[in-house]
Amino acid sequence: MCAVFGTGQIGTFAIRALGEAGWSVAAADKAPAASFVRRFGRHDGLLRTVDVTDEAAVTAFLQEIGSVDAVVFAAGLTGQKAASDPDHALHVLVEGVRNVASAMAARHISRLVAVSSLAVYDMPGNPNQPIAETAPTTGPIGSYGTIIRSMERALEAHDGLSIAILRTAGVFGPNRIDHGSHSSQLVERLLYSAAQRAPVRLRGDWNDCDDIIYARDVGRALAAAAQPAGPGCEIINVGTARTTTLRDLVRAIEAVAGPVDIVLEPRPDSEPAMTRPPLETGRMIERFGAARYDLTAAIRDFARETDLIPEPQG
Repeated sequence: MCAVFGTGQIGTFAIRALGEAGWSVAAADKAPAASFVRRFGRHDGLLRTVDVTDEAAVTAFLQEIGSVDAVVFAAGLTGQKAASDPDHALHVLVEGVRNVASAMAARHISRLVAVSSLAVYDMPGNPNQPIAETAPTTGPIGSYGTIIRSMERALEAHDGLSIAILRTAGVFGPNRIDHGSHSSQLVERLLYSAAQRAPVRLRGDWNDCDDIIYARDVGRALAAAAQPAGPGCEIINVGTARTTTLRDLVRAIEAVAGPVDIVLEPRPDSEPAMTRPPLETGRMIERFGAARYDLTAAIRDFARETDLIPEPQG
């Protein structure tokens, strides 16, 4: 049995991958969207309303499940929401992960997999230089990266558990409308625009780039990481090891869903360019295997999952 805290996009696809790998799954969220979890998580099992900042509620949930072998912590806020209320985001992530870790230790559950982000890294000046897990995480970055770092440090300070921290690249895929990261919302807007033959207006540059990974690949990595492992805390990047430009993304969407009617406006000089480097994924490949979906295959699967294009016949 695996318990999953957080049923947003990443948590829901972790539930799906865990089920496909043969796990029984129980899930909890402060505000679970049951229809989303059933549809994209393929989950008809236990789904409870639990606030991870409430230690008693976390403990009660794990007690209700009974025997638990691993826990996935995918709770928290997106970067945009965290920036609007950093104190709340810090409370959810840091107190939440402490409560989950303490409740696990009390019930002798050893394996904890936590979702982190590339936001913890100091971005190198060269956008083509992959970021390894050993890269510095001490420089000045945004409030979201600082909050995620604090969560990681809370985990690293917790003795007695077997912990995997998965630092994800930009995640995209089926999501609740207007939820998710910048990457998720960008792909969603472009794909729906193409499928519905509707124009879309963006601010940016054709060479804006990021390492983006499909939600099903992230879910698969989380499910693989839930397997028993040795004591201590390991950190693993989860990405594609390559950057995708806006031009690459539009071409992939057009190959699946038809032309994208896009109006691209230049960003103001005061706004930094979107040029994130890729994550180095050697450790991920060694432990879980490489991402299974290339960009076009991921877009096609996304479109089919959301009924924007029909399933193939025969």
